[in-house]
Amino acid sequence: METSAISGIVAPLEQIGLVERVHDRDDRRVVKIVLTAEGCDSVGSLNPLMANLNHQLLPPDQSAAVIQSPQALIARAVALTSAKASTVPFSATNVLEEA
Repeated sequence: METSAISGIVAPLEQIGLVERVHDRDDRRVVKIVLTAEGCDSVGSLNPLMANLNHQLLPPDQSAAVIQSPQALIARAVALTSAKASTVPFSATNVLEEA
C-alpha cells in the first residue's frame, strides 16, 4: 500500500481521536499508528458485532479454523516486529482474542 493511501486512511481516524502517530525513537522515518484509549473502546464495541457476523457467515465446523489462521499469522508478525520496536503497535490479535 502506498504511503499516501495509508495517510488518507489514518488522518481521519487521527482527527477523531481513535489513533495517534508515534515516531520511532531510533529511526524518525518510522511512524507507528497506535490506538488511543477511545480507539480501543471503539474496537472493543465491534467485537460482539463481528462475532455475530462471523457466526452468520461461517459454517460452525469451519469457523475456528478460519479465524485461527489469520490470528497465528498476526501473532508471528507481531513477534517479529515487537522484537525491534520500543512501542507495541496495535495488534489485531488482541482484538480477536477478546471476541
